[in-house]
Amino acid sequence: MKKSVRSLVTELFANIRRHCVPGDDYSLMVDIDERRIRIVQMNTVTRDSRRAAGRQISSGRGLATHRDIIRRLNGTMRTTLEDNTWTVRIQLPYERP
Repeated sequence: MKKSVRSLVTELFANIRRHCVPGDDYSLMVDIDERRIRIVQMNTVTRDSRRAAGRQISSGRGLATHRDIIRRLNGTMRTTLEDNTWTVRIQLPYERP
């Protein structure tokens, strides 16, 4: 589980770097309690954020791959795009060691 969460957070930060409007705010929150891990990532995007200088900068498979991993861990992932703000909400079951 630890490796999957680390990989997921790395992917979320990579997506912020790829897609967030330069100079705009972004956030990534990780909250862990006795029963669950919650991750919320938000950043601004533009319509052309998936392209830079005319070339594709994202395969679009990163979050899809992580969505499958989250599902296997009995978690959920919701994504929304509203008013040029991209939001990812993830919840995973967790038991403290």
